[in-house]
Amino acid sequence: MNLKLSAVQTTILVVLVSIVVWSFSLWLKVPAYAAYVAICALVTGCLGGVFLGLITRTPKPLMIYSWLILFVLTFLPVVYEWPHVSADTIQLTGHMPVLFYRYYDLLRIVEYIMGLPIPFVLIGHHAPDDFHHDAAA
Repeated sequence: MNLKLSAVQTTILVVLVSIVVWSFSLWLKVPAYAAYVAICALVTGCLGGVFLGLITRTPKPLMIYSWLILFVLTFLPVVYEWPHVSADTIQLTGHMPVLFYRYYDLLRIVEYIMGLPIPFVLIGHHAPDDFHHDAAA
């Protein structure tokens, strides 16, 4: 498959899934803040995809582990719920606070995962490694 075609298909899929997940914010009446949270998570996921792509490009173990550590650090905004969402920003009634917080948790995770493949497709090394083994050994 052509790399550019694969990148375009991946981007279209990411945009469609992002719009579907974001559209639930219209029901919760928080589309602006949901877009802000989604963009932050998507950018963090893209940064993680860059680090994964760079892991496939280097043969040096020290650099591989360095990129891997940086990739793991991109999980922190998802784990520690950044940007923070508070119920004070909107009027919530009934069971809405539970839905509100669960929605933002889902939004962060889905957008982070959606951000991973685009830079990985563009930066990652998608071929077998070139090992030059000595025939006498």
